Amino acid sequence: MIHSPFLQRIKEDDTGSAIIEFALLVPTILLLLVGVIQVGMIMQSYNAVRNVSADVARYAMVQKQAYNAISNSQIRSFALSHGQGAPYLLKPTSMSVTVNDATLQRIDGAKELTRAVKELGLRGVFVESGKRGLLLDAAEARPTLAA
Repeated sequence: MIHSPFLQRIKEDDTGSAIIEFALLVPTILLLLVGVIQVGMIMQSYNAVRNVSADVARYAMVQKQAYNAISNSQIRSFALSHGQGAPYLLKPTSMSVTVNDATLQRIDGAKELTRAVKELGLRGVFVESGKRGLLLDAAEARPTLAA
């Protein structure tokens, strides 16, 4: 039981309660908003890296199909320049591309390459794509992607 008139008045007064509730909820809402934005940016980087890796494989296979001699460094240069352009807009300073001859060549008369495109995204998250082997078959055969 509250007998003091001052304490009774404070107990019944609800002015300012909305601002207190707002002040308690705003940090939580802002944290959720920032989290959603960061996840969206990481997903954009992931999709960009995957698509650049697929475009690099497509470029190498088309060049081989057209009987153009293409080196690993040319494929790497294409990947770096292609990743910087629209719609990917990856930063060249945070992008890493490796194209190497596979250690095990599984098909006679074919050249198998491994490629990896990596990007250092937000908060040091590495986004990587390109674990499949790229088979550049002999001149009379068609290029294929190996599983």
